[in-house]
Amino acid sequence: MASGSQWLTSYLTGMSNLTACPTERLLEKIMDRYKEKLDAISLSARERIQLILTIMLNQEPIIFQTFPQSEGWPFPTYVGACGRFVAVESGYRPLLEYYGAAWSFRASLALKLLLIAKKFTDNKSQYGLYWTDISYATFAVNEVSSDVVVVDGRSIMVVDLYQIKEDQKRNWDHPLYSQFDNCVDKYVINAFGLKTYLNTTYQNYFTNTAIDTI
Repeated sequence: MASGSQWLTSYLTGMSNLTACPTERLLEKIMDRYKEKLDAISLSARERIQLILTIMLNQEPIIFQTFPQSEGWPFPTYVGACGRFVAVESGYRPLLEYYGAAWSFRASLALKLLLIAKKFTDNKSQYGLYWTDISYATFAVNEVSSDVVVVDGRSIMVVDLYQIKEDQKRNWDHPLYSQFDNCVDKYVINAFGLKTYLNTTYQNYFTNTAIDTI
């Protein structure tokens, strides 16, 4: 596992959705899975700067690398990057294109969306992944297997559920309910609550929003 993440924790906090509430365990995982490093064990100073800039400008490739499809995460396989250009596997069609498909097929897609939401908050790695925004472009469907993946990793917030269990702050095991804001006509994200409470209803709302698209 990569080392030297402690100094990054305070520096990266709030820099992106990925690091809205980072822990050392999360940052070590990010550096360990980072594919753009030459040394298999640790990052050079230049590579750390590159990683920080990527997190700040576009966290999506870091999400795809940290939570790879090879480990069961519902993201496209990361191929590589050059500057701000990111290459992932092809062969997917936007979820919106299946709006007119047969009802039974759309029902199977809806079930897969629910399973994605479950995976995001109930997994062996003990990380919670939460959408801060969702749209038609968030999901895509594999043309061969019909598997659904999340192709937009820019609006995903990551929370260390293991750390929540360790800290056990006040009411940590109580449910955190999403609140609807009439001014912006949507549910708002309580970042502080997400990093303090183990259970939340956010995924239910966002998943239902996605299901409405099909």
